[in-house]
Amino acid sequence: MDLLSDAFRGWKENDESTAGRWLAANFDKLTEAQQQKLKPFNLPRAISDAVAYAADQDVPTRESTLRAIARREVGSPSAVRDFLAETAAKMPDAFKSASDAIASEVYQSGDFSSAMSLMQTLGDLPAAERLQVAESIAWQPLLANTRSTPLPAVSDWLLEQTPDEKRGLVMSRFVGRWATRDFNAAGEWIRQQSQANWRDEVIDHYAQAILPMEPKSAVDWAASISDAQMRAASIAKIYEQWSSNDAAAAEKYFGDRGGAEPEPQR
Repeated sequence: MDLLSDAFRGWKENDESTAGRWLAANFDKLTEAQQQKLKPFNLPRAISDAVAYAADQDVPTRESTLRAIARREVGSPSAVRDFLAETAAKMPDAFKSASDAIASEVYQSGDFSSAMSLMQTLGDLPAAERLQVAESIAWQPLLANTRSTPLPAVSDWLLEQTPDEKRGLVMSRFVGRWATRDFNAAGEWIRQQSQANWRDEVIDHYAQAILPMEPKSAVDWAASISDAQMRAASIAKIYEQWSSNDAAAAEKYFGDRGGAEPEPQR
């Protein structure tokens, strides 16, 4: 627990003007360790300068600085757009952190509908960055572990935001995480995508995700992959991982076929 940062954050929330003036006047008098902890609060007012300031920090301080900028600017759509555009331009490797920070702030202060509205503020942000923002938004209710936002609807929304050529990758990440929380609901959503050309990729990730919980179901799901090469590779991975955890159970289910596709269970 960082008592100095928490204490200053509380002061800033109660009296931002006084806390900001004090920090600006006394920052150079602090020890190096104290400066490191309070750097995220010592932000330049202009967004471009604040992002440049974040770019000069080490990675942990940069992360907390980006969260501080997001917290400060979240109430202004134009400021959010400028913050994301500046981050994309000045430190593209940190764009996901900035996007996650903004999405988290909006979601916590509102709901999923509020977070979705972020997409309307992005201006001419490039397609790759727009997709990252969509992913950041979709992951908020997933990470929050609350049932107030139906995840099938979130999945449908994320799918709509994702270009065709990226759907396999993006939905694999999302559904794989969703499966660790509610594999039945995630599996049902996959079943509804019966005509999707990216379905095999998602099933592969889903099968690997549910393996620790439902190894037999993982095998059956992998066996439903339509592409023969991907199907064989997915089943082989499951067999290897299952055997390392419970060789007897894996051998019993697969019979003597090793990593090959099992006979249908009757």
